[in-house]
Amino acid sequence: MKSLRPAIACLGLLFTAASISPLMAQTSPATVTIPEAYYTGVNQSRLGNYGDALFELTTAIRFSPSFADAYYQRGFVHEKMGNTTEAIADYNRALQRDANHEVAYLQRGMLYAKAGETVKAVEDFDRILTVINPNNIFALVARGQAFASIGESVLALQDFTGAINLNNRFAEAYVERGLVYQRLNNVVQAVADYSMAVEIDPSLVTPYLQRGAIYRQGNRIKEAIADYNFALQNDPENATAYYLRGVAVEQQGQYQAAFTDYSRAIEFNDKIAPAYGNRANIYAQRGEYAAAKQDYQQAAQLFLDQGKQDDYLITLELIRTLPN
Repeated sequence: MKSLRPAIACLGLLFTAASISPLMAQTSPATVTIPEAYYTGVNQSRLGNYGDALFELTTAIRFSPSFADAYYQRGFVHEKMGNTTEAIADYNRALQRDANHEVAYLQRGMLYAKAGETVKAVEDFDRILTVINPNNIFALVARGQAFASIGESVLALQDFTGAINLNNRFAEAYVERGLVYQRLNNVVQAVADYSMAVEIDPSLVTPYLQRGAIYRQGNRIKEAIADYNFALQNDPENATAYYLRGVAVEQQGQYQAAFTDYSRAIEFNDKIAPAYGNRANIYAQRGEYAAAKQDYQQAAQLFLDQGKQDDYLITLELIRTLPN
């Protein structure tokens, strides 16, 4: 199952000249005059009015071109608008004006990581942790995620554990460490981390999904279903949770409930190929061969599009076994 990685909270609006977090406080040069447009732009960004925010922050930069935070905040707005190139360019400008702008390194590093530029991402996180603030738990988790993405499990575990040692109530660090343990097949430790994460923050979704998957694989079906139910309480439109619950209830012989869950999964995400395949199986069991064929064909196409050759070939064989 593809892991659903929890996002580190975007920090752009927490660290402004008007509202500074003690964790990552930025020091603006004393000679910088902060234009009113800067505060207006930050406020518009908080409200989600990104077009207006962009205009105001650009105005602020025009009046005070040496103010690093203005570039950072404009970069953050670009990031929220999906303008990755422009966001990185503005984070670069912020860092040119303030070489220790902590959150500019963090946000730029996370963009690099998202783009698969792991070396650059790690360099940014290293800068924070070795030069600016060795106790930055967000940078530790982000670097751990970057290491995990390239299979450096030992380094990833070190970073996640380091974050937990700094703050043992940081739920995201437990989730991320649990994901690595799960990939290493250390399911006991993975379950322990997921359990701690939901104890700290019961509103999370990923740890319920991942722990539920472990329970189901261990034939603890009732516990798996309970976890999927919790996930759906927190995110009622989570297609993965519907699909996984469908698999679990089908294992119990509850075919109609499974059919309903597969259909809901498809409703919320029409790219989940196994949901089509499993629903097709139920159609075929009912003797509804036309509907089964349609779902198998959809599953086969999705498997092909996703590069899952073995699943594609298996699904084609299932189509061939259907009565005419």
